[in-house]
Formats: sequence, structure tokens, C-alpha cells
Amino acid sequence: MFNTVQSFSPAFRRFALSRVLVWSGAATSLVALPVLVYDLTGSATATAALAALEAAPYLAFGLVAGAWGDRFTRAWTLTGAGLASAALLASVPIAAQVSTLHVAHVLAVATAVGILGVFADAAAFGSITTLVDRGELAGAQGLLTTVGTLVGVAGPAVGGALLARVGAVHVLWVEVAAYVAGAALLTGLRLGGGVRPAGASLLGSISEGLRFVLREPLVRRLTLCGIGVSLASGGVVGLQVALAVDELGVPLDGHELGLLLAAGACGSAAAGLLAPTVRRRWRAGLVASVGYLAGFAAVCALALSPGWLAAAALLAAWHLVATTVIVNGIVARQTLAPDELQSRVNATARMIAWGGQPLGALLAAALVTVVDVRTTILLLSTALLASALAAWASGLHRLAVSPAS
Repeated sequence: MFNTVQSFSPAFRRFALSRVLVWSGAATSLVALPVLVYDLTGSATATAALAALEAAPYLAFGLVAGAWGDRFTRAWTLTGAGLASAALLASVPIAAQVSTLHVAHVLAVATAVGILGVFADAAAFGSITTLVDRGELAGAQGLLTTVGTLVGVAGPAVGGALLARVGAVHVLWVEVAAYVAGAALLTGLRLGGGVRPAGASLLGSISEGLRFVLREPLVRRLTLCGIGVSLASGGVVGLQVALAVDELGVPLDGHELGLLLAAGACGSAAAGLLAPTVRRRWRAGLVASVGYLAGFAAVCALALSPGWLAAAALLAAWHLVATTVIVNGIVARQTLAPDELQSRVNATARMIAWGGQPLGALLAAALVTVVDVRTTILLLSTALLASALAAWASGLHRLAVSPAS
């Protein structure tokens, strides 16, 4: 992997390190925030609501963020979003220190950081094509996924260890530091953006990106079928802590919880390593179509897992499949979209496809009040089956990025 990293330009390596720092902080708080909410409320519904609030901003702001990422300097957007997120997250342990912390404060911070993350993601997606050649996109995106999730493997485990030692609220200082360091690394980088054609309104810019997503056959089908992945993902993310604690007997303050969540990051890391090979050997449409079926099987098995070790293995399998499908779609969009549409196309497609994640989390929050956690996850897994059926019926499995793919 070191040789692969060295093959990219110093600017890309710096950009990648900045993104990895932000992701590593987020991976650490992956344990802290839901545990903090669960500790404050004792409610599985509240933890599912947290997942919904963290994901909902893409649905609300994805189109605007995409246009922003092309019209404004991307380095400035990434730096500003990182520093603002650090300040918001720091307010949680500060409030706890003066005994004024309430669950509403935590949920509001999670929502605000999620909104900033939408703008940062849009800018980051657009930045990659300014730092590497089109032929290197699969390798660059795979490297980002792999390195980020390898750090993410350690993040939940470290978060679990810190959780037992300092408490959930103080684990957030790790994420604060990561955001600040990530923003500092972007100083001086030229990441594109700032393209505002004469007479083009913000609404016109948004429409241009949306038209590309809906007009290009492969991008359109990958985006629409991807809604099932996000619905199931919202349910799994929203209920994984409750599944571990309520159904599998994992202690809320034990290291097993961090290891369980770290297993999912292992699956994502493996998907990143495999991304260039998958891109070379199989059509993008086929990868997605098979992935939906494999994801359905993994989530069903997760819901029925007998113990936390089995659940960890199945979380790894689910994240392997889901991340492969996600990276597959990102590379297809980055390859097909022109430079001036990169942020808009990627943010628009992500907004549509991942708009299902907050809905999945909200459905989980509602269903878990009627049926148990396992049954709720089983019900949400049917969204993946629906995606698989739609993919095969629409002929998605026959589509490639280009005839030579």
C-alpha cells in the first residue's frame, strides 16, 4: 500500500491525510455519540433518531451543497466546514463540564455537523479529479476508502477503550482535534471550484447537475437502486448499539462494543483495497446488482446473529458489500461527469441515493416501538431485496462505465 500512496502527487497525499484525520475522529465518536444519547435517555428510539438526524442533511442540503462545491473555492469550503464542526463538537463536553448538557444539545450538534459534512463531502468529491488523472480515479478512491476505514477500524476500538476510561462525552475531544488538524493540512492546496458561468443562477446550477444524473443511464440506475442500500444502512446504523446491548448482552461501557463496531470498518477497508480490481474485472452495473442481493443476505443474518462475535463478522460482511457498492457508484460518476459538474453530480446522486438513510433510521425508530430490534432490522432488509429486483428488471447488470470497461 505504501508504494500505491507514493505513486500519487504530494498534493493528493496531503488532501488524503486531511480527509483521513476527519474520518478517524468521526470513527472514534461513532461509539461516543450513540452511547452518550443512550446513556442520557435509555432509549433505542433516541439512538435511531440520532442516526436519522446525522443523515438527514444530505436529503435537505445535497443539491445546494453540490452547486456550492462547484461555484465556490473547494479548499475554503472544506476548511470552513472543518473548523465550524470542531467548535460545535467542543460545545458538548464543555456543556457537560458545567452540568448543562441535555440530549437536545447532542442531537442539535449532530444535525449541524451533519449539514457541514454535506458541504465538505461535495467539495471533497469535486476535488479528487483536480488532483489525479481520470485513469487513476478508481485507485485514488479505493485508497481513500481503504486508508480511511483502516483508521476507522482503530477508531471505534479506541473509542470503546476511551469510553471506559474517560466517558463518552470526553471522547469527542478526539474528533475536535481531528477536524482542526484536517483543516490545517488543506492550507495552500488548489482544489478547484469557484466556477460561476455568467448569468448562471444557483437554481440553474443545481438543475444542470440533476439533469446529468437523470439523463445518464448508468448513473441514474445506480442512484435510484442505491436507495435500498441507504434505507437498510439507516436501520443498521441506528440500531446496532441497541442490538448489541439489548439483544446480545454487550455491556454499554465495555470494549466489546467498540470491537463490534470496528468490525464494520474492517469490511469497508477490505472493500477499498478491492476497488481497483473490482473496477477492472466487472461491469459497474453488475457489481451493484450482485451487491444488493449479497447485502440482503448479510443484513438478514445480522438480525438473527446468536452472539456478538457472529454479529461482528456479519457487520464486516455487510460493510464490505455496502462499501463496494458505494465506491463503485462514486467512481462511475467521477469517470462520467465533466470537471465542472463533479461536485453537483456527486452530491446530487448521493442526496437521492442516500436520502433513504434518514428514512431508514426513522422507520427503525418507529418500528422498534412496536416490534423488537431483530425484527425491525429484518423488515428493513427487504429494501435491499427491492433494489436487487429493480436492478435486474431494469437491466442495470448489463451496463458498464464505457464499452471498454
